[in-house]
Amino acid sequence: MGARKKNAPSFDGFDLATPENNLFGTGTTKARHFTLYSLRHENGDSARLDADIPAKLDLMNPMHHLVEDLNRNRSKRWWIRLGTKDSDTSLSVAGNLSARLTSLGDDVDTAYYWDAGDGADQDPGAFIKWIAEVSG
Repeated sequence: MGARKKNAPSFDGFDLATPENNLFGTGTTKARHFTLYSLRHENGDSARLDADIPAKLDLMNPMHHLVEDLNRNRSKRWWIRLGTKDSDTSLSVAGNLSARLTSLGDDVDTAYYWDAGDGADQDPGAFIKWIAEVSG
């Protein structure tokens, strides 16, 4: 495994400088914390997340829609790929997603590209073939 690109906390930066912090900004606030860990590191143990943050997190987390608020209208066919040397995404993310979808009875095609990094696409032809098969 290659070196990780980000230190902890990797997404909710203490200095509010990550793109993810910006994602949680509002019209008048450029960036906000979205974890109690980072928020309290900066503002003390009594700090509380803004009330809208939990709902925004749920919207961006696919597992929320597969576990807590099951989306029965989701796609039932999935193509999931990840490089084993991906230093941006934990290998468990794809594994957990694949396992949950499989447990729901969905058709899941999951593979890891050996020694490939973030954004690897080593079989685009197979992906196009898979699309043709599942779409008829």
